[in-house]
Amino acid sequence: MKKIICFFLLFVTGHVSYSQMQEGNVMLGLAGSYYKSDGNLSYNNSQVVTPSSNTNEQIQLNVRMGYMLTDRFVLGGTVLYSKNTAAVTVFNSNGSLGGASQVQENYGFGVFGRYYKMFGEGRTGIFAHLRCNYIIGVSTVESAASSGPNSSIIYNLTGYDAGLVPGVVFFVSKRIGVEATFGNFGFTRLVEVSKSKNSNTRNSTNVWNMNFALTSTMIGINFYFGSDTSPKQ
Repeated sequence: MKKIICFFLLFVTGHVSYSQMQEGNVMLGLAGSYYKSDGNLSYNNSQVVTPSSNTNEQIQLNVRMGYMLTDRFVLGGTVLYSKNTAAVTVFNSNGSLGGASQVQENYGFGVFGRYYKMFGEGRTGIFAHLRCNYIIGVSTVESAASSGPNSSIIYNLTGYDAGLVPGVVFFVSKRIGVEATFGNFGFTRLVEVSKSKNSNTRNSTNVWNMNFALTSTMIGINFYFGSDTSPKQ
C-alpha cells in the first residue's frame, strides 16, 4: 500500500521532478505557422468553360517572454507578426478577364497568461493560453481588368484581439519544451482607414470566432531559465 501511495504522489508531482517549471523562472518562446491553399474554379459562358483560380497564403510569428508566478501559471508579454496574401482570378459575364488581390501585414504586442497541467514525469502536459493584443497594420487591395486600368487602395489598420487558446506541450529536456496550439475562441476588432486620395473609406469589423481550422494551428518552442530546485531522481 505504501508503494502505491508513493507512486501516486510521484505521478501527481511529476512536473516538478522533470520539467524546469519552477516559481520565479523565466520562459522565452517562439511560435509560428505557415499555410497555403490553391483552388480552381470554373465559369460557364455560352457553353464555354473558362478556368479561374484563387490562392491564399498565411504566415504567423509570435515571440513571447513570461515569468512563472507559480510552477503552473505564467504571466508575460508577446510581440507578433502576420502576413496574409489572397488573390482571385475570375472571368466576367462578358468573358473578359478580371481579378483582385489583397496583401495584409499586421504587427502587434500584448500580454498573456498561461496555466499548465502536467502529467506523468512532467514531460507532457496541456495548457490554456489567454491573450490580449493590440494590432496595427497595412492592407493593400488591388483590382485588375483586361478592359480597363488597374486600381489600388491602401488601408491603415488598428485594432485588438483577445482569445483563449488550448495547447499541448512536450519537454525534450528540463529547459526546452515544444508545443502546439489548436484553434482559438475569442474576439477581434479591426478598423480600416484608406490612404487613397480618391477614397475616404473607414470600415470596422467586430468578430466573435471559434476557429479550429488548420490555419489556426501553431507550432512553438519554449526555453526555461532559472534555478533548478527539482529533487534528484
